[in-house]
Formats: sequence, structure tokens, C-alpha cells
Amino acid sequence: MNFAGKAAIITGGAQGIGRAYANALLDIGMKVCICDILEEKALDFIENIPETQKINTIFQKCDVSSLADLRNAFDRVKSEFGRLDIVINNAGVFCEQNYMKEIEINFVWSPCFWPQCTAQLKLVSLDIQKALEPIITIEKPVSK
Repeated sequence: MNFAGKAAIITGGAQGIGRAYANALLDIGMKVCICDILEEKALDFIENIPETQKINTIFQKCDVSSLADLRNAFDRVKSEFGRLDIVINNAGVFCEQNYMKEIEINFVWSPCFWPQCTAQLKLVSLDIQKALEPIITIEKPVSK
């Protein structure tokens, strides 16, 4: 499958595994939107990638717990890249040292886990009826 020219959103893409995803997708010729609340780290990442990849990379400040932020990110990708093919929902919030305790006690209502559980669904549902091609989603279960 040829991924060159396809577009991706990576939430939490400014550092860690999100940054690794961004590098990998850029290396195969994809267009990437780094969505993160860590603006300085995201801009530093973009500043340090090869010039040929900078033209395929944008940053959108985005808090995944905010539907408005997710909509803005989605709209920006569609506007600048003309398409959205892959959603990597990597962002997460982690408040407790003991994540199993957090899962057992507060799974449904936790401000730490709720954004992580719903962000992917919110983002993909924004334009799911208009999508001409399948959208690939990747979700990580827990953030540290």
C-alpha cells in the first residue's frame, strides 16, 4: 500500500511515541498534523525535521478533552491537506501513580481517563459520513 500523500492526525504527537509515529509517517511521504497541548515541544520537533518534511507537517494546539479543539484540528487537516486518512489517538492524561486503582475506582467519570476514552470517537465522528476512504485509528490504552 502506498501511503505517500495521505494525511494523518497524531494527538499527543509532540513527544514520545507520538513523535515516533510522526517521524515514521513523514519518512514514508505522509502529511502529518501534530496535535498537542505542548506547543513548544511540537514546534521544536517541526523545526528539527528535514526541510523536505516540514512542508508536509503542521501543528495544531489541541486538548483532546475539547470537542471544539478536535473539530479545529480536523478542519485544519482537511483544509490544508485536503483529506484525512489516519488518526493516531496517542494523547492521554495520567493523574494517578497507581493506574489500576484509577481504572477500578474512576474509570467512567475520571477526568484523567475520560478524555482518552472518548477523544478518538469524537475525532473520527466529526466527518465520518463524508469520508470517502476508510480512516485508520490507533489508540493507546494508558498514558504515563
